Amino acid sequence: MIRELVSDLRTNSALQYTEDVTWTQPVGLLSAEAESLAAPKRDMGFELRTQQSFQQYLRERHSEATVLSRSYLNALSLRHAIPPWPSPGIQELAFPCIILEAKCDSQPLLYAENQAAGGTATCLKMIERLEEVYFNTNGQRFSPLSVLAICSEGPTFAILIAFQGDISDASIAQNIHLVTIWKGDVTDHWNLFLLLLLSKRASSWVEERFRSSVVAMLEGLRKVV
Repeated sequence: MIRELVSDLRTNSALQYTEDVTWTQPVGLLSAEAESLAAPKRDMGFELRTQQSFQQYLRERHSEATVLSRSYLNALSLRHAIPPWPSPGIQELAFPCIILEAKCDSQPLLYAENQAAGGTATCLKMIERLEEVYFNTNGQRFSPLSVLAICSEGPTFAILIAFQGDISDASIAQNIHLVTIWKGDVTDHWNLFLLLLLSKRASSWVEERFRSSVVAMLEGLRKVV
């Protein structure tokens, strides 16, 4: 049922999704250099679709083709320590933006939310490194990007947004916020409609905001690759 509820995300041509894949990228909670304490397996992750080659992109007529080619992303990773993929061995996807953690009725929703907290922190650290290198290269900052998490406990779903907090606020651990923006039981028809609507809007957000910002920053780093 869960796969059907996020069909707008699964069929978005800008995204590639994985199921039950272990994230092994060494991006921890403390810094871009920190090793994670464990290699968590995500129930489902949605990342930007990459391409094998520039020629393949030309066939599909994407103007921003080269910056999402695997050769370009590999070059950025090697020269500037920008980690584009959650697992180095899976280069069909880059810069995860939405994760899904599902639990059965017997497990509290908090379990899924705790896993989502770790996953979204990793996503944000990957984006933070890209933003940092872009700023050091161009002297300009993009508006900070957020990432999303979808958590479930049986028929109860919650959608959360994760974002970097004010770095001047030392009281916030790791300066990462994870805020619930919607929660509901999808056995209720209205809640089911809202979940489908939010999934559709999340799909549009990926294309209109997240992907376009990532592509623009990648374009701005051409001169240092």
